[in-house]
Amino acid sequence: MAELPDHVAFVTGAGRGIGQATALLLARRGATVGICDRDGASVSAAVAEIRAQGGSAHGYVVDVGERQAMLDAVGKFAHEYGRLDSLIASAMWIRYEPIEDVRDEVVDRMFAVGMKAVLWAAQAARLAMQSDRGGALVTFASPVADRGHRGTAVYTAVKGAVAALTRQLAMAGDCRRGRLGSASSGDAAWKVGPAVRHRRSRCLSRFSSSLFRHRRNSPRRWRPDRRRFLIGK
Repeated sequence: MAELPDHVAFVTGAGRGIGQATALLLARRGATVGICDRDGASVSAAVAEIRAQGGSAHGYVVDVGERQAMLDAVGKFAHEYGRLDSLIASAMWIRYEPIEDVRDEVVDRMFAVGMKAVLWAAQAARLAMQSDRGGALVTFASPVADRGHRGTAVYTAVKGAVAALTRQLAMAGDCRRGRLGSASSGDAAWKVGPAVRHRRSRCLSRFSSSLFRHRRNSPRRWRPDRRRFLIGK
């Protein structure tokens, strides 16, 4: 029996990596999934894989760093399926390099996809989620935000910003009866194989037992004590 029947979820960065693993997991558990990625071929492949397994998915080719494009895609998806229950902001563009080699274009792109897109996701979730039903927003931080790592200056700054933004959203209660989670999934390859993807899915599955499920008549808001953090190793 599906654990998330009638659940409607939108996943950014779902063409590969952790985003794809999350989308596939949600689909296997019965959710209808919006597959969002900048790469059209990856979007088509992920949608085809979900449908081949009997799931429901719809693809969106979007640059999530562009605010209006993000709002339009999420709004269209929510309108088509009648609502939005969760938005998983997992998109990231990464380049590791020594601090002396960092250039403007790398900083701009990593912050656009990794941080600005999370802010746009929060805006889109607030607009699309029904006030009487609420929903879940999931962001992705990283252990490097706390401890750093060689060659990851920009990535560390981006993930630190995501963690700070998540705390702010939780503190301010900037969602209607929503639930907020931040996953910190450790080191993961940009392109992951089936074994790694399966391991990440098992870690992420801990969220679905509580965060993704709608609780009727629940007055919870996005408060710090309601955030769930996940360390997957």
